[in-house]
Amino acid sequence: MFSVISYLKLQLDLIRFLVVGCLNTIVGYLIFVVFSIFGFKAFTALACAYFFGVLFNYYSLKNLVFMGQGGVCVFVKFVSTYVFIYFVNLHFLTELVAYGVPQVWSQAILIPFVSGSTFFLMRVLVFPSK
Repeated sequence: MFSVISYLKLQLDLIRFLVVGCLNTIVGYLIFVVFSIFGFKAFTALACAYFFGVLFNYYSLKNLVFMGQGGVCVFVKFVSTYVFIYFVNLHFLTELVAYGVPQVWSQAILIPFVSGSTFFLMRVLVFPSK
């Protein structure tokens, strides 16, 4: 049964995710932009942004948003979720670029979708509510 307390906890988690996620997104996007400016294709620029962002994101989301227990199992689920999100992101990024949308703008357009999907998967698979 979905209680008021569960609903409020979910809302608080979402607000914390948005605040911490903004910082994580800015850092990741800036890494993507820098690699793009230096001429890297979407695949490589996105891979670098994800690679450098995973550790920072893991600790910030785990400690500041989901208050979850750490450990190897949680970290493996976290990384697996990001790998899945990476390939979904890459698919849509590649499609937008193929339609003529510049690479940097394409990724900016995808941020809300990627962020929402990441929150959902982190909340359900990686840091489930107790």
